[in-house]
Formats: sequence, structure tokens, C-alpha cells
Amino acid sequence: MKKCKSCQSEIDDKAKKCPHCQTDQRNWFIQHKVATVILGIFILGGVIPSLTVGNKVSSNTSSTTSTNYTHDLQGNIRIDSNQLVITNSESADWTSCKIKLNGKYNYPSKTTDWAPSARIDKIKASDTAYVNLNEFTLNDGSRFNIYSTKAQDVSIDCDNGFGYWKW
Repeated sequence: MKKCKSCQSEIDDKAKKCPHCQTDQRNWFIQHKVATVILGIFILGGVIPSLTVGNKVSSNTSSTTSTNYTHDLQGNIRIDSNQLVITNSESADWTSCKIKLNGKYNYPSKTTDWAPSARIDKIKASDTAYVNLNEFTLNDGSRFNIYSTKAQDVSIDCDNGFGYWKW
């Protein structure tokens, strides 16, 4: 037994309408099937394109999430012994870079906004750079905890390109 949505009378669990006040007991989506289908089409129409454009990412190449950069950075990012190992696979240096871990932890650390002085000067072409995971910080200064948080993605924003890697 359940209570009617309107008059609070005890009614059968399977009742579609209250026998006392005739109030429909079904939820909005069941009552409005056509509107539900149309709403679903609009939602899927907005979600599917956002899932398919620019989100094909592997650990060996990057994907651009903004159109303001000259190109996608090509490289390899991996974690080894609590370090982020960054390999620039290009023939050009990556200059004036900042790195973001899990979309919110910053390197180099900066508790205010990202000034040009708070960037990595250069990751040389065909070279590898190492960054300790515990050097990444949130804007409030708290550090990435390698024991309680799993590294899921990395983005690198440089003057000459942008890269995104996801595990």
C-alpha cells in the first residue's frame, strides 16, 4: 500500500489513479511519453556531439580542447615512481608551459592567477622532463596526494600548442 500524491489516502501500490480523488499516480515522464521522447532527443543531440568531437585521446598523442592554439602537442605522458614523465615527441621545443593534473592541480604551483613567470620555460624537442606529482597544487595551496588520489588526466598549455592526455 502507498499514499495518494494528492489526498494521502491509502491506495494499492499498482494503482495508476487514486480511487478516491482520481489523481494520476504515475510520474511525469510516464504521463507525458511524447514530451519525454522529444526531450530525450534534444538531450542526446547535445550530448553525443560533445562526446565525439575532440575527445579521442590516448597516452601517446594529445587532443586540442581549444581553437586558440597553433597546434596539438605531440608527446607521451606516463607516471613512473610518483613522477610525471613528459616526452616531447616534436622537432620543436614546447615553450612557456603550464601543466594541469586531473583538471585542477597546477604545476608550477601558483596560488593566484597564472602569470607568465609561473610557467615552465621550455621542454626541449625530443627530450623528456620529469615532475614530481606532489609538486602539483590546488589554488588554495594544498598538494596532490599520491596516496589518496589517482592521476587521471594531464593537460599541457604552452605558447605554441596545447595537449591533453587521459588514462
